[in-house]
Amino acid sequence: MWSAVLERSDLSLFTGGRVYTDTVFEVKGKFRMKRIAVLTLLVALGVAWSIPAKAQRMSVEENARQSRKADKKQQKMNRKAAKKQQKAMKKYKKAQRRAQRKADKKANHRAKRT
Repeated sequence: MWSAVLERSDLSLFTGGRVYTDTVFEVKGKFRMKRIAVLTLLVALGVAWSIPAKAQRMSVEENARQSRKADKKQQKMNRKAAKKQQKAMKKYKKAQRRAQRKADKKANHRAKRT
């Protein structure tokens, strides 16, 4: 295991007789920075290669299929919206009937009192 600071004799073995005063952590830090730079470069290249250089042309059949799919999706959304609107209208009419019934009940009650 590496110690935090190497002895001068140990340093001379690794450096060919020259003695440096860098700690092991400083040396590891330099390599770590290089590793981070290399990884960043690899990620950037990977992203660049995954993006096609030129958009692929769609065949007529593929275009027609996508068009049918989009139409089908639009029809489904229209049906869903129509159903929601019908439900809201039904709820509104029911509330109107209740309000009318309540108003008629009050009117009948007042008419009986006089």
